[in-house]
This record gives sequence, structure tokens and C-alpha cells, in this order.
Amino acid sequence: MCLLGAFSEQVDLVLKLNQVVTPNVPDIQVVPPEDDHLRHLIDTMAMYVLDDGCAFEQAIMERGRGKALFSFLFDLTSIEHTYYIWRLYSFAQVILHLGILAYFFTFWLSMDGTKWLKPGPV
Repeated sequence: MCLLGAFSEQVDLVLKLNQVVTPNVPDIQVVPPEDDHLRHLIDTMAMYVLDDGCAFEQAIMERGRGKALFSFLFDLTSIEHTYYIWRLYSFAQVILHLGILAYFFTFWLSMDGTKWLKPGPV
């Protein structure tokens, strides 16, 4: 299942504005990649995944396996992967006509109460 599909399964994706729901769960600070080329690649890929769906993401994962440029798709603990997930979600919120709130505010991505903090200027 691709990451976009995981979003559709999470019915409880709720935008919260800096409220602490679960104080014992550490926040996730989203940090954009320092490499401008990589950041552009992740931003562009997130837009294509939203437009073309899971099949596009799976095709890129198959072709990109073993290539350093696409390691953010496989290393789920990397800051680049965290940025990719945040970018997918923030772009999806704009597309879903919820405005650009996900870009400017903190949001919860899962039911465990983890707070994802927006990156600085992107």
C-alpha cells in the first residue's frame, strides 16, 4: 500500500491548532532537506502522487530502489521521509479545499496523538 492509500484509511485525520492531545507523545519536527534539488524532487513527487495516485508512487519506488536520490521513500526514519509525508498531507489539504492551513499550522497525522510541527520557511 502506498502512503497516499494510508491517508485514505485514516478517517480521523484532524487538523488541530497547537493543542496538546497526548502530552507523553513526542512532537515530530518537520525539517526540509538542506539540498534544494532533493527538496524540489520531494515536493514535485508529492504533487504527482496526489495527481496520479499510488501507482505512480509504486513505479517510482520500483525504479528508484537502490538510488540515493530516492532513499527517502525507503528510509522511514529519515528527515527527508518525514518531510515527504508532511508534504503529501499539506498538499492534500490544499487540494481538499481546506485552505492552506496544513502549511501554516501543526497537525496530527495518526490516532496516537503525535503532533507534526511544520517546518520553517520552505
